[in-house]
Amino acid sequence: MFINRLLLCTIRHNKIRELPRGLFKQQRVLRTIDLPMNNISVIHRGVFHGSSAVEDLNLERNRLERLDENVFAGMTALRRLKLAHNRIRLIDPRAFRALRQLDTLELKDNSLRDLQPNGFGRLVSLRKLDLSNNQLLALFPQVTDFFCG
Repeated sequence: MFINRLLLCTIRHNKIRELPRGLFKQQRVLRTIDLPMNNISVIHRGVFHGSSAVEDLNLERNRLERLDENVFAGMTALRRLKLAHNRIRLIDPRAFRALRQLDTLELKDNSLRDLQPNGFGRLVSLRKLDLSNNQLLALFPQVTDFFCG
């Protein structure tokens, strides 16, 4: 466990492959988690439990291929989520369920082919969405519904 008064955690450009359960447990004042340029391909359930004050999460330039159900559970204050330059192909419809405060979601440069209606829950605070450079084949009228409520 990290020091419990940590505000910023930056672990850039390493060879981390996975984020184990409980990694950020009890980090009630942590505001920023910055983990770009690693080899992260797995985020275990429960990694972010206890991280309710985190506002910024940067997982850019890793090897994520999917976002599972409730992967960001416990991150109720999250405002900015950077997932660009991964290999994301699949996003569980409940992956973003807890992120009511999210205003910026960066998913550019991934491998997304389609967006399912209701696939992101209700991101009612979302103001910026970047889906550039994916493999999207089509968009549905419901896309704005599940991003904008």
